[in-house]
Amino acid sequence: MKMVGRLLASSREYDTAHVARRFPPGSASRFLARGIGSDLWAFGRSRYDVTISISAATMRCFNRRAMTRAICAPKSGQHKNMRTQDSMRADEPNQPSSPLFPAPRITQLLLDLKASLGQAGGQSVSYDDWAQIAGRPANTIASWCAGGAAHQLEVLLASLERLTEEERHRLIDRACRDYPTLRHPKLAHDFVACSHLATLLRQPSGLTFIQGAPEHMRTFLVTALGHSVGSPGLDRGAVAGVDVHQPDQFVPVIGLIYLGNLLRGAEIERQFSRVWPTVRATGARLVLFNDIWRRVPTLHSEIIDLARTAHVVVADALVLKPGDLSNRAPNPAHLVTVSPAREHLERIRIEIQAI
Repeated sequence: MKMVGRLLASSREYDTAHVARRFPPGSASRFLARGIGSDLWAFGRSRYDVTISISAATMRCFNRRAMTRAICAPKSGQHKNMRTQDSMRADEPNQPSSPLFPAPRITQLLLDLKASLGQAGGQSVSYDDWAQIAGRPANTIASWCAGGAAHQLEVLLASLERLTEEERHRLIDRACRDYPTLRHPKLAHDFVACSHLATLLRQPSGLTFIQGAPEHMRTFLVTALGHSVGSPGLDRGAVAGVDVHQPDQFVPVIGLIYLGNLLRGAEIERQFSRVWPTVRATGARLVLFNDIWRRVPTLHSEIIDLARTAHVVVADALVLKPGDLSNRAPNPAHLVTVSPAREHLERIRIEIQAI
């Protein structure tokens, strides 16, 4: 039984923590419970649980000899006839679908979604790109787009179509997190500032400080910079860095390490010191640090040194002036200050100065 447990654990298709960062685990449950009632939500959840786990009662139904035969490695020559679950789904188009929702509609939805993601980013999205966004293996997503069974989507769509269009959109909007980019209305209202920020992103090296208040505006801007690296007109490049927050209200930047809303300065310094060698070794063109700088004074010189080979962006609760860092900052260096816009307080006013 222990051997079976190890096999099941090793066969997971994705890392749970990785997926949790992509989308909070409680969001889907709240989404279903609010919109379609606890009974139908329980049905969908139980159906999902059955597909990914083996209950203790089921395990007891197998005697030890039968289980040994099931988990033994195939004899020579037999492995070529074995297929993974994803490959079986991909080349079996006549999968039995739910009588309540037609499978071809799910396939078309996924293909349309893939095309829309490409249009939004200004370039085609591969299945590997999509896997990074969704936290699922690329071959799994490809099998779904080829007509493979996607029972969770059947439950979701069969339920959503029974709601009014307004209610359906409201539930989806509530479930989705905010996606900060330079095209977001909170920033795009000042197209001159956004143009300057896009120019900063093209720098191969340098140091940029983001200061001002409130904190959520600094976080929004530094996250928007991370998401905008692959935007139209901007070169796609690797992003790395550390953010002290938990991305439960905004879409996380792929490549950043999030520390889960740590509050104690000593713990933040300890965790950052642990991941700092990894971040430095990535060779990323853009490196983001959010709410970290003032917690790690002993590493300031190393962060500044990194800005000689990469563009380092530091966002924190600082009160700097251009002359404060003129002797230490590498060239080019900039100071960005955020504040609420006077006309619309939810929008972000941006001031950029060269150091």
